[in-house]
Amino acid sequence: MMIINWKHTAAALCAVVTIVSMATVQYSGSMSAMADEQYMADTEIEVLEGDGDGETPVFAEYSQDNPLAAVAAESAFEVKTGYISYAGGSVNVRGAASKEANIVGSLSLGDAMQVTDDTDDGLWYAVTLEDGTNGYVMCDLISFDYEAVRAQMLATTMYLSGKVSVSGGNLNVRNKPTEQGIVIDQLGDGAVVYISEITADGWYKVIFGRDYDSGYVMARYVTTGDMVNKTNVDKARKDRLNSVAKKGTVVTDGKYVNVRNAPSEKADIITTVKNGIQCTVISRGSKWTKILTSNNEIAYIITSAILDDAALADYSAKKAEATARASEAKKKTSETQPEAKQASSKPDNASMGAKIIAEAEKYIGVKYVYGGTSPSGFDCSGFVQYTMKKVGINVNRTSRDQYKNGVAVARSDLQAGDLVFFSKGGSITHVGIYAGNDKVIHSPSAGYSVCYTTLSHMCSYSTYVGARRVC
Repeated sequence: MMIINWKHTAAALCAVVTIVSMATVQYSGSMSAMADEQYMADTEIEVLEGDGDGETPVFAEYSQDNPLAAVAAESAFEVKTGYISYAGGSVNVRGAASKEANIVGSLSLGDAMQVTDDTDDGLWYAVTLEDGTNGYVMCDLISFDYEAVRAQMLATTMYLSGKVSVSGGNLNVRNKPTEQGIVIDQLGDGAVVYISEITADGWYKVIFGRDYDSGYVMARYVTTGDMVNKTNVDKARKDRLNSVAKKGTVVTDGKYVNVRNAPSEKADIITTVKNGIQCTVISRGSKWTKILTSNNEIAYIITSAILDDAALADYSAKKAEATARASEAKKKTSETQPEAKQASSKPDNASMGAKIIAEAEKYIGVKYVYGGTSPSGFDCSGFVQYTMKKVGINVNRTSRDQYKNGVAVARSDLQAGDLVFFSKGGSITHVGIYAGNDKVIHSPSAGYSVCYTTLSHMCSYSTYVGARRVC
């Protein structure tokens, strides 16, 4: 049922009275007869418009039970529920429609209220809070679209609670929001999840399980509940992980070990770690070990490449013994045979990195052009390809294909000249050249030019995928 605020009908009432008066004056018959006809219930009033013989009759229906129904339906303010859409802090509720008026309440993102009226200048809404307090809130801080406000809450301060609803089976949790994603776990009927993201194509990104893992599930198998404060869930997650976490050390004969977003060799590589790096181990399996990354995310590393303290001590002792034997054998050999000429040193990566940055800096100020591959205009990967070619390094054309060049580099091991890659909601969409000291030189997007920015800033609005060393 529509609730009507009659303030907006006042002007309409005056208009009706004016029209009736004009009709009475213009009517060519008896004034008293017009008056009688004018107020007869459920009759029509003839209003004459125009001059002389060209008068045109216009009829307005009059109802004794609801004389202003037609006008009110068009002009009345419909009371409805509104939601605070401002995420920058608390919103003041004031006693009058003025920033100088007394503060009578305070609201936060997502808080609901009844919006009962608006001011003539269109700047304020009259509202009634859940506790019955009446006041005013600025119009641009209120939205009537709950779905949009909820998405904003999920992106900032809240999770949406939910329960798995399946019968006769389990719900797959995948590493990507697609049925082709790798299954990382399964949830039974009634399992509690916290939804952190709602995709446009029917998937929820959820936090689940006793270790507060994250993954994607089909939305149609989850019944949603109340919003839950992120701070509370994140604290519970931190406490849980701290209680089970153990130290592990990466041990590998190769230079790097891949860290993946699911326990599968087909899963995406989110970073790499080198020999001797210490990791926070959450749980160990026969093939995969669950670890906590420096970004506080759950990830997986091959179990054979990470050792606990006891295993590391045993490994180190055996390695020291083997090294001693090899040294002794080498000493004996040197007494009967000249030492082989030492191999030439590897190229100086630091020197090449400086050369790459010096070349890249020549194009600062060149405008971004989609598909551009020359100093007349670059897109992000075109800038990288052109710069690298100038210093004698060939890389692929697109950012996605450039991620296949060179070798993976952990974020903690970045050097000048390394390529850094980013995505927004899926595949790789951007690449830049790391310049050292958290700086990146890149061709950003339409409307911008080649420039320096910080890696930290780029990671604040895009997902950091990884880095590759091509020199």
